[in-house]
Amino acid sequence: VRLAPGKFHAAETLHLKLVQARLLQLRRPAGPPDLDDLFGVRYVNDKGEFEPGKLAAAERKKLPARAAALVQQLALWLPADGPLLWQLAELANAHGDLRTAAAMLDGCVVQFAMNHPELRRRRQMLREAVDNLPKLQVGDKTQHEDKHAGTLAFRSKRPLLSRLDNAPLPPVSDTGTNELPWQLFADTVVDAKFRPTFAKYLHELAGKEVAINGFMQPLRADPEMTGFMFIEYPVGCWYCEMPDTVSIVYVELPPGKTTTFRRGLVRVVGRLTLNSSDPEDFLYAIRDARVGGVD
Repeated sequence: VRLAPGKFHAAETLHLKLVQARLLQLRRPAGPPDLDDLFGVRYVNDKGEFEPGKLAAAERKKLPARAAALVQQLALWLPADGPLLWQLAELANAHGDLRTAAAMLDGCVVQFAMNHPELRRRRQMLREAVDNLPKLQVGDKTQHEDKHAGTLAFRSKRPLLSRLDNAPLPPVSDTGTNELPWQLFADTVVDAKFRPTFAKYLHELAGKEVAINGFMQPLRADPEMTGFMFIEYPVGCWYCEMPDTVSIVYVELPPGKTTTFRRGLVRVVGRLTLNSSDPEDFLYAIRDARVGGVD
């Protein structure tokens, strides 16, 4: 913490608190992890009970003004940490953003397979509360975005920081495996007539074997997949956190091969192809892919 740059000092202080809280949990009887006590706050109403959209005034005073931004920074550093998503859900609920809170708890259960009884109880209560809210029109994110902008101070709209710095990229290898930075996809520009302009380096990688780390997003509920979407960060709510079109890669396995859904960071190796003409297809695909763990 003492060595942290000034802009990260508050986040690193909270990171240390998270590590200390996790160490305490290791001394407790085995079971699903509890919500980390990062702020000394009980996320309950004035009666001491959980209630969608409510937080007791005494508890609210304990929350730092940048609580949501600080927890999101930890989530940027630890993108596969489900309990941090639970913490963000509690903060969203405390600010009255029921849709985001419910979606994040959905992510805890669906993406991270968390089974804490209290988490699941709160998820059910929030889902019921969301069902009673006025319905959003399909494709209308205005109300959702206004909620974020007006009540929650997130650090960034992107759940992960870019890992591509200004260092020069290595020469493209025709015979070896090329590391593929996610930032190359973000540099793609698509006009109104679906005419994408790809980064020069991405063009050079087309047809070559590439390797990239990310998270699987199934296209359907089949237990065995021949292909899937691949994204840079895990998504708790596909509605409010869906990546841009330029940030989604389609991964296709060789004919006759299948794989199962994996939670957490995985590594994909395969042949990169670019799509510059078909608006109904993905912009990028990694074909004849192999899926494995990250070293």
